[in-house]
Amino acid sequence: MASLTSVNPRVYSLGSTGVPMETETDRYIKNGESWNAGEFLTIDTAGRLRECVSDEDAATGGIKYIALETVADPGADDTTKANVAVIRSDVEFIGNELDGAVTDANIGTLYGIDVTSNVVTVDVGDEGNDAVMITKLMFEKSPIEYGSSDTQAKVVFKVIPACIDATAV
Repeated sequence: MASLTSVNPRVYSLGSTGVPMETETDRYIKNGESWNAGEFLTIDTAGRLRECVSDEDAATGGIKYIALETVADPGADDTTKANVAVIRSDVEFIGNELDGAVTDANIGTLYGIDVTSNVVTVDVGDEGNDAVMITKLMFEKSPIEYGSSDTQAKVVFKVIPACIDATAV
């Protein structure tokens, strides 16, 4: 069993259309927010970008974007804009599971996310804050690189439509 180092998600597949995600460069960053490239973002009620937090789901504002760059706290609202990609429900991401090994039983199941130290992971221990659905296990796709008992295992997942379409809170 290997203990993998968790890193932010990256695009694994653009879905059946193969169309790249739309990018936006005109959204302001909410004061007090900072994030790393690859983190999931959402918006506040004023339309400003904010970092998704652990347990982010449709009830808490959803997941709408993936950060294309690392940004620092702008110091005030409506002063700094960020480059982001708009998440679609057919886009698959590759990322880490929070803390345990995964099996075929995890495929197709809805889970929450964990955000710790600016790194987003899939939390298979959280079936109460539906945000993502695991679609593939990387140890099945690349068994030389990954093992079935890896801690912080690599998984392929999608953000669920209800989470993408959530209303800002």
